[in-house]
Order: sequence, then C-alpha cells, then structure tokens
Amino acid sequence: FAMEVVPAHHRALTSGLREISWSGTFLLGTSTGGWIIENVRLLGDGYTLTMLATIVLYIAGSAIFWAFWRKSHVLKPGAAPAPLEPAEVAP
Repeated sequence: FAMEVVPAHHRALTSGLREISWSGTFLLGTSTGGWIIENVRLLGDGYTLTMLATIVLYIAGSAIFWAFWRKSHVLKPGAAPAPLEPAEVAP
C-alpha cells in the first residue's frame, strides 16, 4: 500500500525508511525485553513481567483491530462488491 500512495521517485526512500522502522522495532524490543528479563525480578524471575506485558499488548492489539475493522463488510467468495455510494465516488 505504501508503494502505491507515494510518487515513483520517492519509492526507494519510502522502502528504506519502512525497512529501518521495521528492523528498529525488533532492535528496541529485543534490547528492552532482555534488559527487563535480566534486571526486573517479579515473582522470582524476569520472565513474568515480559509475559504479562505480552498478554496485555496482544489483548490491546486485538481490541484495536476489532474496533477498527468491526464495521467493514465481509465479501463472500464469488460475490460482487457493492456499488459505491455517491458520497464515496472520487471526483
């Protein structure tokens, strides 16, 4: 989608920035998680806090996904999409 909405001359930069942000989140998450496991002791080990945080984040992510997509229409296999409403037609 990102490559479709940016002009052709910006696609290389967009692709590079998306890759840096994707890899950067893994870097930050791994470093932070490792530090928490090593230094924070909750109920005897460092894994309890990271597992609780993972559970909370998965629930929050699922709730946000549901809230965003709950009103979308599901297209059954073989069905034609509904025609656009006049307000939805691009000028």
